[in-house]
Amino acid sequence: MLSPILVTGSHRSGSTWVGKCIESSDQIVYLAEPLRHTNSMQKIYFNDLNAKIWFPAIKYQSTEIYNRAYEKIFYNGFHFYDLNFSTYRGIKDSIKVLRDINLNNKRRLLKDPIALFSADWLYENYHTQNIVLIRSPL
Repeated sequence: MLSPILVTGSHRSGSTWVGKCIESSDQIVYLAEPLRHTNSMQKIYFNDLNAKIWFPAIKYQSTEIYNRAYEKIFYNGFHFYDLNFSTYRGIKDSIKVLRDINLNNKRRLLKDPIALFSADWLYENYHTQNIVLIRSPL
């Protein structure tokens, strides 16, 4: 299996556009912002995590919860029994989660600006190929 791809960087730097361009391959599955604490999909990715921290540096925190979540994201996929549809904001979130269950044989692309300070940890633990985008303030 090919190593996962992480697209991260500062907000409004074009990470969504870059991620969507890479996703145009039928061999890639796009997973959007699981670390974003206001994202209702975080409830499935990080079921045990009640973090309210923006831009966590995972290697300086308890990594057990993160390891379980990233194992699901990068390697194992999800199972239908992992889902709790009552926590999602609507049909759009439910469709995204159902799409993400079927990750078999596809390379994962994780688009997450919130993972900026965790990119080195993801590389060391999951051998991600990192793309970091920084927007010029000019």
